[in-house]
Amino acid sequence: FHDASGDDLQLRIVHAQVEPPSQVSGQPLPPALEALVLRCLGKQPLERPASMAEVMVTLEQLALSHPWSQREAERWWQGYRCEAANDTQERT
Repeated sequence: FHDASGDDLQLRIVHAQVEPPSQVSGQPLPPALEALVLRCLGKQPLERPASMAEVMVTLEQLALSHPWSQREAERWWQGYRCEAANDTQERT
């Protein structure tokens, strides 16, 4: 909700549909990971995972089917930090 502030931001957090992470980032994600993220952001408690243990099981299953090396993770985070810094500078 980059364009929202104050009361509008609060209303959007509570009521607006969450954009899938792949649309926000412009990067493809494994469908199961995107589904997990969206479940974690569910508006109602029953929409969210019941426990952190459930989240961990899902993440462990994803790690087996979509391995990601430390090098790939570091490369992604470096790019993300640059994008975040640029976004912050544009808003100021």
